Amino acid sequence: MFEQRPTIAAVAMAACILLFAPVVHSARVQAATFKVVAADIAGDGFNDTTPRAPVGGNPKTTLGAQRLFVMQYAAGVWGNLLHSDVVIRLGIDFDPFGPNECVGNSALLGSAGPSTAFANFSGAPRSNTLYASALADSLAGRDLFPNGTDIEAEFNQDIDSACFNGAPNGWYYGVDNNPPQGTLNLFQVVLHELAHGLGFASFVGYDGSNCCGNSPMDDAFSVNLEWHQAGLTWQFLTEEERVMSMYAGDGLHWIGPNVRAAAAVLTAGRTDDHVQMFAPVVFQPGASVSHFSTTLTPNELLEPFLNTSSSRTLTMKALQDMGWVLENAVTPSPTATMTLPSTPTRTPTQTPTRTPTRTPSAVPTSTATASTTPSPTPTATPMLSPTPRRISSCECDCNADGGVSIAEVQGVANIYLGVKSMENCTGADANGDSMVSIQELQRASLEYLYGCP
Repeated sequence: MFEQRPTIAAVAMAACILLFAPVVHSARVQAATFKVVAADIAGDGFNDTTPRAPVGGNPKTTLGAQRLFVMQYAAGVWGNLLHSDVVIRLGIDFDPFGPNECVGNSALLGSAGPSTAFANFSGAPRSNTLYASALADSLAGRDLFPNGTDIEAEFNQDIDSACFNGAPNGWYYGVDNNPPQGTLNLFQVVLHELAHGLGFASFVGYDGSNCCGNSPMDDAFSVNLEWHQAGLTWQFLTEEERVMSMYAGDGLHWIGPNVRAAAAVLTAGRTDDHVQMFAPVVFQPGASVSHFSTTLTPNELLEPFLNTSSSRTLTMKALQDMGWVLENAVTPSPTATMTLPSTPTRTPTQTPTRTPTRTPSAVPTSTATASTTPSPTPTATPMLSPTPRRISSCECDCNADGGVSIAEVQGVANIYLGVKSMENCTGADANGDSMVSIQELQRASLEYLYGCP
């Protein structure tokens, strides 16, 4: 249990029409523009009028205004680092997450994800590959979903109510990365979540299936993932093999060329120039796969737990591997202006979870073509969550103790992948040839993950 490392989950979300008019602010810097759509009701969240003294480079004098300034400043940081000629629309909420998401030594700080994704548009680097909305707009040079947001994010207001033992004094609203003892650095959390919204998240389901619907496609994040034991990237793995790689420990890697070229900055958390991803043997919904490993030294911003590092070196290189064009970094100077959109959009609810069984997440998809203006229709695909559990009377019960452990399943995988003869786990050798084929391995894995057929 981590007292100083609460979970930060990334959740993909669909867009829907607001029933009230939000306030919109723009954070404008040299490279890209974020339009921040704050959807809280009067007196709450970003509209809280409780007086506050300026702090840590944040000049605002009310609680809501300080919260909004942090959002704008963080958007300004990413806007200055990334190139886009298309405005990036960011929908945000600052809401209570409830007692289940902030209690004792554990807290869910925030969640964010792309509102939709596009494939096969003019300018796409890869065909039949999904790109997060903001990235797709940048590559296409036009707004592929003009009536919608590109990123949806929400942050946990309960932190300010001393619900988390690690931060009895609530959020720190400065932007100088110098939070006092007993506070949590909101600025760093927002930077983390915005990176997920910009595309640092897999669209692959927890059952290993590609997103989305009747025409599943790869996505720009997942094509950079490699199951090192098999020596194959995710687009060449079966769904069952992807599931196994999600539990691979330090065996799930990012192998995009830009990250590999920068991997030497790490003294731990890499295998040669492959950077390790977060794939613990106990699956963590919202954290596994879509983060760098916690073994990285020095720490990176896109690890699944809040740490003291604000390094974005490998995160930026990963975004570049996905297709983002980077700009030279300078200190941002965000300014706020107010406009009202004609068709405000927002996702009012999100369902991040840290339980062993994943809550299905809606991952909207759209396909744009060069010859027509896209009319994206978001669709939701329920995703089955393989929850590791002990079972009884399966053939791959090597030690005959009445259950199949993770070590036994890994042993079967090692036998197949190492092309070794069977030794003690002969029950998994279905055809009696003293070898375990890929089909036999998949069957044994499914028996372990889902129970005996």
